[in-house]
Amino acid sequence: MHVGLPILLGAASYVLWRPNVIALSLLGVGQRPPPVALPDAFLNHFADAVWAYSVTAFVAIVWFDASRPSRRLWLGIALVDVLGFECMQLTSIVPGTFDVVDLGCSVTAHVCARFLANARPRRGEGE
Repeated sequence: MHVGLPILLGAASYVLWRPNVIALSLLGVGQRPPPVALPDAFLNHFADAVWAYSVTAFVAIVWFDASRPSRRLWLGIALVDVLGFECMQLTSIVPGTFDVVDLGCSVTAHVCARFLANARPRRGEGE
């Protein structure tokens, strides 16, 4: 739920509200009006935020029962990955448009995923 659903929602945001994405047109997804009009601010940042949430949740789930230093190290790597991808757009290493708001949305999503992943009891607690 914390990993797959955000990825599906992010993919749906591209397929349903951004049909002009080149990769989608190569797959045969044609130009059509979106099912519901959504604000550009939402559309421009939603996919990045749910991707950041999904990556962080995945790492938090995999390393949930690890020692605190190991867990922090891997969650830090997830944050560097999330921020690094956006910064690579700034330097044109990957295609896209760098956006400071995307950075903020990604950090917020990272923090939310870490908080939610820590909200459940660890093995052996509360049994």
